[in-house]
Amino acid sequence: MVSRVIRHSSWPGHNRRAAEASRLGLIASPEAEKRLEQMAIEDSSVRVRIVAARGLGKTGTPQAAETLISMLAPADLVPEGIVASALLEIGPDAVPALRRAVRAGDGQALPGPGGPAAEAAGPPAGGRRRAMAADLLGLLDAMPAWEELVACIHSPDKAVRVNAVRALGRLGVPQAAGAIIRCLAPDDDAEVRAVAAHALGRIGDPRSVGPLVTCLGDADYWVAHNAAAALAALGSPGRQALARAAAVNAAGAPHAREALAAARLPVPEAELATPSGGEGGRKP
Repeated sequence: MVSRVIRHSSWPGHNRRAAEASRLGLIASPEAEKRLEQMAIEDSSVRVRIVAARGLGKTGTPQAAETLISMLAPADLVPEGIVASALLEIGPDAVPALRRAVRAGDGQALPGPGGPAAEAAGPPAGGRRRAMAADLLGLLDAMPAWEELVACIHSPDKAVRVNAVRALGRLGVPQAAGAIIRCLAPDDDAEVRAVAAHALGRIGDPRSVGPLVTCLGDADYWVAHNAAAALAALGSPGRQALARAAAVNAAGAPHAREALAAARLPVPEAELATPSGGEGGRKP
């Protein structure tokens, strides 16, 4: 049966080849996997390559994961979302290949696929592969990869940094808190800082309370919003800091009050600022 399906997978019509690729994905054999690898990389039809990539995800082997990651070549043999979905379907067996992709530098391309579809390839896609791998390691709960993810925080590629910080938040690794706190620096990218604030809330390290309070008045909405939500998740120290911020009429007060309300905690009424040279207190 396998040999017949493999033979039919070379038919001229791309619809027939796609149907045979779908069948090969249901056959647990090295021959079927090898043919799927060929189709995913070399077939001239993007539809066939997509079906073959999904089939590789069903095989669940580490080698299939290597092939899928290599398909994120500059030519985009298959859309990135299809590759990511197939790698998630492989599950824990994809983690070693994903860790290798994360360790590769942003400008360093992994061994890429050949074939006619890759001939028009542009610049190396190491950064995109690294960013996707970092994201998937978090989704796959790959705790042993946390040090490699911390190393990604220093990448010049923003997508790599964002996905690495997000993954570390999902993993909840306390050892990564220091590196993520440094991502809150005012001169860092706003998206990186917003994701870092969210990640610190998930990690729950009390050392992050002070840096998060500083972010409450940030000019970027999501940095301030995520910092407030993170403080609410940090237990008593974070919630006390929110209450203090909410009680003064300062830039971060609206975010602090919103976070307290979302956590169903008492929201103090903001005090009015004292006019220069005037008397303190509230308006009558």
